[in-house]
Amino acid sequence: MGRIYRAAKYIRTSCPDDSYNHGDSVANQSKLIDKFLQSQPEIAVVSERIDNGFSGVFFDRPAFNEMIADIEAGDIDCIVFKDLSRFGRNMIDTGYYIEKVFSVLGVRLISITDNYDTDTYDGDISLPLMNLVNEVYALDIGRKRRSQARQAMKDGVFVGGSPPYGYMRSPDNHRKLIVDKSSSGIVVMIFELAAKGTSTNEIARTLNKMGVASPGNHKKTQNTEHSQNCVNTGRWYARTVEKILENEIYVGLLIQGKTKTINFQRKPAPCDEWIYADDAHEGIVSVDLFQTAQSIKQNRHENAKDKPKARYSTNIYKGKIFCANCGGRMERRKNHNNYSFHCISNRTVPGSCQGSRIREDVVSDALSQQLVKIKNESLGHQDESISVAEIVPELRFLDMEMSNMENLFRGLYESFVTGTVSQTDYTERRRAHQIKMEEMKHRASYIQRLLSNDKRSKKHKEESMRMLNVLEETPILKTEHIDRFVSRVSVSNDGRVHFDLVLE
Repeated sequence: MGRIYRAAKYIRTSCPDDSYNHGDSVANQSKLIDKFLQSQPEIAVVSERIDNGFSGVFFDRPAFNEMIADIEAGDIDCIVFKDLSRFGRNMIDTGYYIEKVFSVLGVRLISITDNYDTDTYDGDISLPLMNLVNEVYALDIGRKRRSQARQAMKDGVFVGGSPPYGYMRSPDNHRKLIVDKSSSGIVVMIFELAAKGTSTNEIARTLNKMGVASPGNHKKTQNTEHSQNCVNTGRWYARTVEKILENEIYVGLLIQGKTKTINFQRKPAPCDEWIYADDAHEGIVSVDLFQTAQSIKQNRHENAKDKPKARYSTNIYKGKIFCANCGGRMERRKNHNNYSFHCISNRTVPGSCQGSRIREDVVSDALSQQLVKIKNESLGHQDESISVAEIVPELRFLDMEMSNMENLFRGLYESFVTGTVSQTDYTERRRAHQIKMEEMKHRASYIQRLLSNDKRSKKHKEESMRMLNVLEETPILKTEHIDRFVSRVSVSNDGRVHFDLVLE
C-alpha cells in the first residue's frame, strides 16, 4: 500500500448563520469534502478545522492557526477544502501559503471544485488567476456592502451596533430605533439639570446617589433574562454625561458614517462625509431643551477660559499614576509651589474610596532611588547578547550556498532544455532544490533578525544606562525617564508607592 496522508478538513464561512449562501454553509462544505474523500483511500481525516464567520481576506483565523500548529507538530500533511475561495481571498497571501509555506513543509493541498491538487498540479497559470478572481470578488462584495450601507443611512436606517442609551431596537424592525421607556426619563433629567446650569460632575454624582444604572450596566440588564438579579455596579462619570448632552440623536437626528474603511482598516471620516437623517426616530428631548443645555455648557466653558489659571509645570506622571485602592486615576493639584496627587473617585461616587493622596516629590524621590539602585545592580551582570562571532560566519556561508544553488538552478534548466535531463527528473530535482533553497532563506532571515534585534537591544541598553548615569549625578526626573522606565505608578492610602518598571 502506498503513502497514507493524514488530512485536515478545512471549512470557512464569511457569515456565522450562512444565510446569504446555503451552498457554502458549514454542513454543505463538510458533506462535499466527505463525499470526495470516499474515492480517496490514501487520505485519512484526522481533524476538522472550521472558521465560521471569518473573512477570507485575512489569514489570522483561529481554526486556520490551529491547523498550522498541527502541521508544524507533524500531525497532518494534507489539507482538503471545498474551493480556493474558502481557503483565502487575498491573492498575495494565498499564493504565498500555497507556493511557499506548504510546498516547503511538504503539505498536500486539495481544492475539490477547482480540481486543484498539488500532487498533480503542473504549474499552469490557472492557480494565480483563480486567486486573483477570488480577491477581486471579495473587494467587489465589500464595495457593494458599503454602498448599500450608505444608502441605508441616507434612508434613516440605523446601521450601528448597540443603540445609544435611552433607545432600543424595535421588535418589529431591528434597524429602527424606538424610545426605551426604562431609561429615557433619565436622559430627560440629564438635559433638564444641564439646562439649569448643573455641571456634568454634579449630574454624575446625583445619578450615582440615586443608584441609577450606568449606560453599560443598563445594557447588561436589558440583555439578561433575569434582569432583576443584576447588581448595579456601574458608575456614572462626567464624560458619560457629556457624551449624552452632545448627541443630537436625542432630538431625532441620526448622524452616521463617521468612520470609513480604507485598505481594510477603519478610520475616521471627514465631517463633510457624515450622513444626516432628520426625523429618523422619535426624539426624547425637545430641540429647545437640547439647545439650552448646549448654550449653558458653552457659556460655562467660555467663563472658565476667561478665569486666570495657575501656571503648572509639566506633569511627567500623566496617565500613569493610579489609586491602589480603587484603581482610579489620580489628579494632580497645585498648592503654592507644591504638587500632589489625589484620587478623584469620591468626586462622582462619594464614599467609594478611602482617598489616596501623595506629594509629587515623595513619588519622584522614591522612583529616583529605585532606578539608581537597579542601575548599580545591573553593572555587575554580564551582557547576555548573542555571539556575533558565531552566527555571522554562518550567514556568510548561507549567502554563498544560495548563490551556488542559483547556479545549480540555471544548470539544471539548461540540461532540461538540451534534453540531457528528462522532464520527470528535472521536476523532482528542481523541487528538491527549491525546498533546500527555502530552508536556507528561512535560516538566513532568522539570523538577520537576530542581528538586527541584538543591535537595537544594545543601543537601547546603552541609552538607558546613559540616562541613569545622568540621573545619579543630577537626581531630577524628566518625562523621558517616565516614558522609558515606568509603565504604572500605584499609590496606597497609607502612602506606599509601587512602580511597574520597564527595564528591557
